[in-house]
Amino acid sequence: MEVYGLDSVRYEEIKNQISISPVALKVSNINTAQFNDLKGNPYLSYKQINAIIQYRKQHGN
Repeated sequence: MEVYGLDSVRYEEIKNQISISPVALKVSNINTAQFNDLKGNPYLSYKQINAIIQYRKQHGN
């Protein structure tokens, strides 16, 4: 349900055709994670990762 434009009606239509990976989620500590750790996060863009790292450089972890 985290796909842009996919509402509950459409989901109900296609739910039997999709599968979810059983791979466990990887948790990253945003205060200590390095760029390479964060770039695997599908919700963060390059600009957002860079902003996080620059903020930590200026203000600390």
